[in-house]
Amino acid sequence: FGRFNNPRQTLRGTNYIMPSAVGKMDRVIPRLNNAFDYIVQHGKALAANGAAFDSCQRESVANGTIPLNKYDAVIWAAGGQRTDIAILAEQQVLSRYLAQGGSLVLSGAHMADALRGPENAPSDLSRQLHAVPADAADVSDRFLSFVPVKASLFRRNEPGVIGDARQQGYFINVDCRLLPEGTGAQAGLLYPESSGAAAVQYDGSAGGGKAVCFGFPFECVSSEKVRARLMGDILRFFASHP
Repeated sequence: FGRFNNPRQTLRGTNYIMPSAVGKMDRVIPRLNNAFDYIVQHGKALAANGAAFDSCQRESVANGTIPLNKYDAVIWAAGGQRTDIAILAEQQVLSRYLAQGGSLVLSGAHMADALRGPENAPSDLSRQLHAVPADAADVSDRFLSFVPVKASLFRRNEPGVIGDARQQGYFINVDCRLLPEGTGAQAGLLYPESSGAAAVQYDGSAGGGKAVCFGFPFECVSSEKVRARLMGDILRFFASHP
């Protein structure tokens, strides 16, 4: 989590603010900017489902210090990070891990960047995830919500809210709408406010490993209870046969 996102405030004219002092401004509030501790939300969700985990910096995966093939499942938290040269190396590692049958959870606010290759063609990671970006949207002025798809792995879950930084997360200013691609892929969560999926699942039936890709950062799901239930659904999905 090397990127900073200042909370944004919309100013309106009041008795205490000059009528011309309107518009948007960024607030420098360190706890809501980047607390660098978002492994906590993932760890609590795993612990609630009786699972243990290791954690590491993303650079340790890109340079081969941490071999992913030692793990049954990998949770990749991209947060608000944009695609750059380093992340392209990480994408290659994740693609190989999935191709070899690993189980992967991927989440972040800029999934569209990770899923688009040269000239907007699907990236290798996109093909392994069986998910392609539909579009991205600016959500800086509102919270998002999501609802589970009845026939998906999240069918037992409940609707949730994303991006309410008062609930141990952080504000997000963009999210990605996803589309399932190919056999074994389907939408897992939907944004009721717009078209496109909030999460796509792939069951491994067309080759490679199982995958769940969120179009938003997992740690930004506002309720600890909802995060735990989402993680439980994912762990059961990974343990089941295609």
